[in-house]
Amino acid sequence: MWSWFGRKREVQRREDCERILRGLRQVQDGNLETEIRADSDPDLAEIADACNEMIESLRRERESARQMAELVAAAQNKQLESQFNPHFLYNTLENIRYMCRLDPSSAEQMVRDLSGLMRYSLENSGGEVILSEDLDHLSRYLAILKCRFGERFQFTTEISEQALSCWIPKLVLQPMIENAVKYGFGGKKKEIHVNLKAYCHEGTLFLLCRDDGMGMSQSALKNLAALLEQRENTSRHSGLYNIHRRIGLLYGRPYGVKIRSLEGEGTALVVTIPVHEGEEKDATDSDRRG
Repeated sequence: MWSWFGRKREVQRREDCERILRGLRQVQDGNLETEIRADSDPDLAEIADACNEMIESLRRERESARQMAELVAAAQNKQLESQFNPHFLYNTLENIRYMCRLDPSSAEQMVRDLSGLMRYSLENSGGEVILSEDLDHLSRYLAILKCRFGERFQFTTEISEQALSCWIPKLVLQPMIENAVKYGFGGKKKEIHVNLKAYCHEGTLFLLCRDDGMGMSQSALKNLAALLEQRENTSRHSGLYNIHRRIGLLYGRPYGVKIRSLEGEGTALVVTIPVHEGEEKDATDSDRRG
């Protein structure tokens, strides 16, 4: 009897994953009237609700674009912060659907991790968090990558004690790792090692992400550098642009994103942010975050 109920639950979970995927395909095709529903699992239901919030946000954004020529800097920052990589979401749901048959317990853990990621992405934190908090969030993302790539993906960190207590724009770390995965795998490169380092030097927090993957061609590197300097970016591959733009809005130049890469050898991504430490920031910073 319990075996029958277990099989039925996994079938329902797969059906919910497929329903969410169909809804996301419709959104990718431009249909923002889509409503996504999932009933088999509380975490999948939370993911569906988060997707619906994202769709509603896109609807509001599209309507605002018709009415407003420009957004004020604070509104721009909030819009950039709330974006979630649709390709990662789509691929993860595909993996969950596949794992429901082969390893239901792993599929259930992936659902919990994805639910936590989306919840963190949609929470209103005022724009900035302590680095240690963004690292906690990153652990869920890394767990999903490990389920997807297994031992082919290795990740290490070198984080100074001072850096752990520094304020950073929320959701800065995940796109850095996304970039390493995107450009790391490919060709003959079947496995990569990614290292994240964080340290403070002369009033600046340095976040350095290095990988030993495939790297980028000079033309791809040039295109990415040009993308970072655009005033507006409509590309779907906008994670690094969002980081660079948000840092510019919050702190101004010379802070932001810089990237170096050699094809066949790997990529190094450097994010610089002015050092602010402690549980509370001064009134000027608090006002800016609000």
